[in-house]
Amino acid sequence: RSSDLGIAEHDPDKTVLPVINHGFEEGYLDTIAITWADTERGRGPAGIAIRTGKPAICNCISTDPGFAPWRAEAEKRGYASAISLPLVVAGEVLGVLNIYATKPNAFDSQEVSLLTALTADLSHVIEVIRTRVQKELAEEARRVSEKRYRELAANLQLKIEEERTRIARELYDELGQDLTILRLELTGLRNESKGEEKAQMALATFDRIEEAIELTDSIIKKSRSLATRLRPVILDQFGLIAGIEWLAENCQKHSDIKCRIADLPKSINADAAVVTALFRICQETVTNV
Repeated sequence: RSSDLGIAEHDPDKTVLPVINHGFEEGYLDTIAITWADTERGRGPAGIAIRTGKPAICNCISTDPGFAPWRAEAEKRGYASAISLPLVVAGEVLGVLNIYATKPNAFDSQEVSLLTALTADLSHVIEVIRTRVQKELAEEARRVSEKRYRELAANLQLKIEEERTRIARELYDELGQDLTILRLELTGLRNESKGEEKAQMALATFDRIEEAIELTDSIIKKSRSLATRLRPVILDQFGLIAGIEWLAENCQKHSDIKCRIADLPKSINADAAVVTALFRICQETVTNV
């Protein structure tokens, strides 16, 4: 006897793809071109078994009209009868098990019953393997998804930190510089307005200059505070340890909560992303307190 296992493809031609064979085959599978479509090459036992989900038998290959497309090649190899048993997994016909015998009427009811039970066991094994493979693929997909999410989150955090650093520098350097120049100009104008000149200047105008200086001082203070919250200059200039010490001092100064730093190393050798992440953890902890 000879046997082979074919998979029911879902391509336009509904091809039956041979994947495993056993016994005397001698290139037979390369010549048969079976389909499970309702066409001439799909009306043999394999095509019928896949379409119906039930065993299909060809008792006599030499006379069965449905086997005509493959008769010559089958007889060359001594095949006289054949049976095709569907492989049904979770209600879906995945393929077919084909068995060829060297004598006609080789498959009686008892043998059909035994082969059906064998095919059911084989289908169960395939289902178990497919479930395991699907689980492994799902787990791999989850790992890949988590990895991509972590990479995306890390990249997003990096972009946020870069933007915070840029804004902090602009606030601290450019805006701070402009405000300082404005304050100097206002201070000079106020100084020029003292004494005799003050008497000639409307009192309201002089008061407005004083208010403008106070407002400028307030804006300078707020912009520096905002720049520090966005990205403390001390972190870039003196490192993580100095940044943590600054956090503790700042917390104690504004909340009257005593802060003590213990067991910190003198320095930490890490790249900028790690330093920033550690600082943000400490910053969030202090904020929560």
